[in-house]
Amino acid sequence: MKDMNSDFKILMEILDAREARANRQKELLKKYPYTLISFTLNTPGAIKNSNLYSKIHKVGMDYLLAELLEMNITIVHIETIDKSTGKEGFISLDIEALKAKKMVVNIEDTHYLGRLFDFDVFDSNYNQINRSCLKLKPRKCLICDEDALNCIRLKNHSYGELVSKVEEIGTSYFKLMEENKANKLKSKVSMSNTAYLKLKEDILNNKLKPGEKLVEENLAEELCVSRTPIREALKQLDKDGLVTYYPRRGSYVSEISINDLQELYDVREVLEGLAIKHICMNIGTQNIKLLEDIVKNMDEAIDTGDFEKMKLLHKEWTDATLLLTKNNLLKNYLIAVTKNLVRLRKISLHEPEQSIEAYKETKDILNAIVKNNPEESERLARLHVKNARKRFEKNLIDL
Repeated sequence: MKDMNSDFKILMEILDAREARANRQKELLKKYPYTLISFTLNTPGAIKNSNLYSKIHKVGMDYLLAELLEMNITIVHIETIDKSTGKEGFISLDIEALKAKKMVVNIEDTHYLGRLFDFDVFDSNYNQINRSCLKLKPRKCLICDEDALNCIRLKNHSYGELVSKVEEIGTSYFKLMEENKANKLKSKVSMSNTAYLKLKEDILNNKLKPGEKLVEENLAEELCVSRTPIREALKQLDKDGLVTYYPRRGSYVSEISINDLQELYDVREVLEGLAIKHICMNIGTQNIKLLEDIVKNMDEAIDTGDFEKMKLLHKEWTDATLLLTKNNLLKNYLIAVTKNLVRLRKISLHEPEQSIEAYKETKDILNAIVKNNPEESERLARLHVKNARKRFEKNLIDL
């Protein structure tokens, strides 16, 4: 008996809502004598105002408004009413009723959630424009694709089946939207990172010269991406100290003054010496092998006169010592200094004999580490940085 009373109450609420909606339609047409679109959802069952249904209704309203704006149609009035029997939307607009009906039918037939949308269109005289006015077939059933009205009359499907289908459509739509959003974000991050790595490489290799202006539009065209990933990449390069942003002027490859270089080399000398000392004190047999392999490859590059490879191996040595530095604070300071000095490596190793000198210094450092002599390894590491500075200054004058 209780269930029958509950069902009767729900039925009365639905009938009352229909009557109230019809009255509101008349009121709006009287107040705004234009075409009226009334928007509800095709949702069977007792529950009409769930969170899922509210989200679906909002999607429908937002999509309809976007279409109207795209078509440059004047919206005279818009409102949304939230009831226990579900949300209702009303839009008065300056467009012929038949054109409005064609537009909403297209939404119902093509949108992912379109089969759940129910757009009623009225002309200014309160004449409802149906699909038959456009010589279109009736809407299809959610489940079997037959005439929806026939299925309702014949009760071909239970309310449970229909509700499940509605929830399945709604849930799968929002899941798909979340996946698309995540993929777009992932794609954006990926493109930004790709742009960042490419621009960083070009700066460190002096393809992009110190003081050179970085024009977002040109870089985006060159890297075949939009300007957004370029903008994100430039922000990261600015944090790295490789790019400088000036308000109202834009971004430029950071310039390093002689005074900046002196300070960087001074800091690097102390940090690298301390890092090598710590490595020497804590290194294991496997990691010694890592450094020995790099120096062995340097031997081979020297023998074959492959000095371009030598430059890469010097970078590999630097990367390896950073990897073996376990003091995170020391490592972070070293990384910050190295980022700015790495683009000077080509200048400090400009001549083959200078590359050989740097190789001998690296080999001496390795020997001190192998002999487990922390103080000597630190002294040699600091000497290596001092000599790198001298090589750079000499080549800067010669260039």
